[in-house]
Amino acid sequence: MKNLFIPVKCNRCGNELKGGKNSEVYLCFNCRLAFVMASYPSSLPLNIIKENFKVTGTPFYAPFYKMVGEFSIKTDDKKKMDTFSHLKTLGPLYYGAFYNLKGLYYDDLTVKYALNEDKIIESDEVKNYKLVDAFITPENLETIGRLIYLSYFDKSADITGVDVKYKLNSLFYALIPFEKNDNHLKELILGNSLVNSITFQPDE
Repeated sequence: MKNLFIPVKCNRCGNELKGGKNSEVYLCFNCRLAFVMASYPSSLPLNIIKENFKVTGTPFYAPFYKMVGEFSIKTDDKKKMDTFSHLKTLGPLYYGAFYNLKGLYYDDLTVKYALNEDKIIESDEVKNYKLVDAFITPENLETIGRLIYLSYFDKSADITGVDVKYKLNSLFYALIPFEKNDNHLKELILGNSLVNSITFQPDE
């Protein structure tokens, strides 16, 4: 349950927390911390991701939960296991903390980022980009991680009779840069262009 009284200052440095009035997560850029209101004053480390493309439109940060964990897979089908063993290993999973970016499937972008870990670089700089509110709290992330892996494996072989487990070892809150340009969106890590059917608005 979301706290009724939201602290406006960081309990470490005293700086004002940033976030939209409807957000479930508020940020201290000075301490690089993300406070989930449902579990305040506990916090998550805040990662701000550096863009790999020149900004040509209106930039904004979209929030993701960065999940670092490990998986195990079990099946009696040796052919399937051989197929799975040749797949590229997934890096950290970035799962959207926002509601409904239509035309962009969370698991699709999650897997793309997980397959391109080397292109996701944390920035030392905090840019004055607008923020998208976080509406999703970090619950059931181990189940979500398991489903992401099942979906990934299912693209190479039928997962009937396949048991996948996922253990979450550490969790971060990540801001990934996007831009809006005319009627399209573009994420600035891999350069994917998206149809602008966005249903959230960056905080003013």
